[in-house]
Amino acid sequence: MRGRGLLALVVVLWVVVGVRTAWLCDDAYITLRTVDNLVSGFGPVWNPGERVQVYTHPLWMFLLAAAYAVTREPYLTTLAVAALTTAVALGLVARLAGDARKAALALLLLLGSRAFVDWSSSGLEGPLTHALLAGLCLAWAGGRGAGTLAALACAAMLTRPDSALLVLPAVVVQLARERTPAALGRVVLAFLPLVAWEAFSLLYYGALVPNTAIAKLAHGMPRELLVPQGVAYLANSARSDAVTLPAIAVGVGIGVFGGRRWAPFAVGVVLHLAYTVWIGGDYMAGRFFAAPLLVAVCIGLDVLPRPSVDQALAFGMGVVGLALATPYPHLLSGPGYGAGRVSWGDLIDAAGIGDSRAYWYRCAGLLSSDRPEVPDCHRRNQVAGALKRGERVVIEGGVGFFGYYAGRDLHIVDPLAITDPLIARERSGVRYSWRPGHIPRMVPKGYVETLRTGVPSFEDPGVAAFYAQLRRVLQDPLLDPERLAAIVELNTGRLDDLLPVPGEEPPPGWVPADRYLERPRPCDQNPVLLFGHGLRLAWPERQEVGGLELVLGVDMAVDVRFQRGDAALGDVWTFGSKGRWDAVRTVCVPAPAGFDRVHLMPSRGSQACVGTVRPVASCP
Repeated sequence: MRGRGLLALVVVLWVVVGVRTAWLCDDAYITLRTVDNLVSGFGPVWNPGERVQVYTHPLWMFLLAAAYAVTREPYLTTLAVAALTTAVALGLVARLAGDARKAALALLLLLGSRAFVDWSSSGLEGPLTHALLAGLCLAWAGGRGAGTLAALACAAMLTRPDSALLVLPAVVVQLARERTPAALGRVVLAFLPLVAWEAFSLLYYGALVPNTAIAKLAHGMPRELLVPQGVAYLANSARSDAVTLPAIAVGVGIGVFGGRRWAPFAVGVVLHLAYTVWIGGDYMAGRFFAAPLLVAVCIGLDVLPRPSVDQALAFGMGVVGLALATPYPHLLSGPGYGAGRVSWGDLIDAAGIGDSRAYWYRCAGLLSSDRPEVPDCHRRNQVAGALKRGERVVIEGGVGFFGYYAGRDLHIVDPLAITDPLIARERSGVRYSWRPGHIPRMVPKGYVETLRTGVPSFEDPGVAAFYAQLRRVLQDPLLDPERLAAIVELNTGRLDDLLPVPGEEPPPGWVPADRYLERPRPCDQNPVLLFGHGLRLAWPERQEVGGLELVLGVDMAVDVRFQRGDAALGDVWTFGSKGRWDAVRTVCVPAPAGFDRVHLMPSRGSQACVGTVRPVASCP
């Protein structure tokens, strides 16, 4: 097949797979609530009347806002913007290839990556990031000056701040090559939009970084817990996406050893991966690897020679084979994608890292057989219920769809701190019951009442004093002298001592077995968090019985480990069955005589819950 024919075929495949995998995630609607407030005249805020930045991608947010201002429709509009920017990114990659055959293989490699395909829609900033990175690589290959590189780098950082690790090495190297005052001036000029945005952010929001970054990075979690979690993020990608990490590794190797022209980009990719591990990765599988993959592909395009027909055929078959060999291959994604998969151990692994597209596709996938006409993932009914009860301030996690459809009728307090300015500035004492990007804090006592009445009702005087200054920053006139002084205090840490230091969550330990129910109840009435560490039950004396009766979530699979003190006596596996996610089933497992401890560790299920754990004489 000729190069152009092969390229046309891959483009058609991209269109087919792109349409079949198009989706929006819950987090996209966090930005869309801000977009709606901005277009409606309330400013780029989360809760009207409270200046809080809940998006990390200002350039992407403004791009969505421009389209939304025309359509006033969130779902198809966001998908269309994502599709157009992804097409631009792929077009720039093809142009960098300079040859139809090389372009076809590069686009095929990106198509074979679950991470790249998944995060080329979703409603988040991935498509625009990819387009800007591809443009930067094209500018580098074309010998453009430091000013052009800096302008593209600035745009990438305004789209996603941690893109700085990918783009700044190239800018620094090119500036060092030119070594002229004029080049330095062009670079400074190119970064002025970023400086202007940070100045605006500090004045308008009272902070240099988004609330989301404060929530996800300033949580106080120790590094010895975050780094292993980051390694688990790499491991998750290796298990579920056979193309992405190997392709990144090859691209880095080519960049370092293939003439070193692309070494700055290879260094940027390594820095980005190291940063990902350092912060503990993310709960969205593959999201942090899509941008490094695109850079790695660009490196290979410019360095590697044009392949022969046989080489191209072998490469293409290899990429497709690897993509199809992974669990739930995205190339075969259809209207029922994600259906039949339980949450824990399947959609979400033991480290809390989830296949986000599979999780949200059924209710927000473009071609989903279950998607309603207005995708809301069943959250509009919850909003209506809250309003019917007369609520105006609600505590709600998972705030994307809920927040958008709440409009300006509900003020939302987010215990995961993503959208809440007070809770985000608290340290978390959680050490075990957390997921990356979802690190809960305590809702200060009196906070909700304060928001409902406008009268300070905090029990802790330090929190009350902190919030008084924070509210001044968020609500007072922009240039009020007292507000400007409060911004300085807030950003220099002078107010930090007012917030209480949380006690650290104790490690999962042995708890008395008699605390659990003696009769089954639905899981939604009796949840027990087993995630990651399991449930350890202890009896005051040895149990001389032959069985253990368990009431578990109907689809929950669990490993039952029997112990006598610290000595293991044996393990028994139970397997889940099909049924309603909130239903329970009773199982009996044979037990070794003389046990006094049982460790239940779930491996999969829609919700980990335990209704009864009861020793019985024997199993039927």
